[in-house]
Amino acid sequence: MKVFVTGATGFVGTAVVKELVAHGHKVTGLARSDESAEKLIAVGATYVKGELTDTDIVVDAAKTADGTVHLGLVYDAQNPKRREAVDRHIIGAICDAYIGTGKPFIATGGTLFVVNDTKVDEDFQQDFKKIQFAEGRASNELFALSYASKGVRSMSVRLSPSVHDIGDIGFIPTLIEMSKKNGYVYYPGTGENVWPAVHRQDAAVLYRLALEGAPAGSILHGVGEEGIPVKTIAEALSKKLGLTKCSVPAAELPEKLGPRFGVIFALNNPTSNAKTKTITGWKPTEIGLIEDILENY
Repeated sequence: MKVFVTGATGFVGTAVVKELVAHGHKVTGLARSDESAEKLIAVGATYVKGELTDTDIVVDAAKTADGTVHLGLVYDAQNPKRREAVDRHIIGAICDAYIGTGKPFIATGGTLFVVNDTKVDEDFQQDFKKIQFAEGRASNELFALSYASKGVRSMSVRLSPSVHDIGDIGFIPTLIEMSKKNGYVYYPGTGENVWPAVHRQDAAVLYRLALEGAPAGSILHGVGEEGIPVKTIAEALSKKLGLTKCSVPAAELPEKLGPRFGVIFALNNPTSNAKTKTITGWKPTEIGLIEDILENY
């Protein structure tokens, strides 16, 4: 299969490209720079030069492929609404080009968009307006899935808040940085709220399996571990960093860990992967988050 990948040289995208190439797919990645292009060539992929905002370039590359994996995002810390608007525009532009073709299009979401006090499965939907930071991304997921009724094999992979591996640039490194700065590893309250996690390589396998056979309209959970108590994460970081772990009220976390991450670390996000496994045959095999923290962070 000829596959176009946005975000192809990002943390997750790099693993997805390697996984696809290793299984005989011909991959073209979107490259913003010569350096990114060289990375793609080095792993057996080809590239098209451009930015995610270059709609004509992106759509032309998607049209010439048999399917698209959409991992790219425009990062704009000062203007998250622009990031979400560009994401929605690209989803619509590619999916419009795929109407009636049956070609697969995989959007990328997150399990944090469907936080709940009880474990949620792949069919769970929520009033996204209750989660201010998630509303735009979550509505984009629904937008992508709406094309399933228009002859597009559109689907969404919801990634865990922690996609971990060597080279991680996400929430765990952020927590490590803030812990070093504070001199303590802070966690909210009793630390019983949980986060799902997935190893980057397991996530890459899921994207491949979804591309190869998941039905239109599928919501898949990139969740290797369904719920790790954040206190357990704090204990691992405390051991790794040689810092004391410290419980604080959830309301104080934004002051300790930053306004956005402080809120996120207090969320409860138990998430099921049962339906995902049934649909795709996915079997996560890599090491878990705690072992990864202790060995590789």
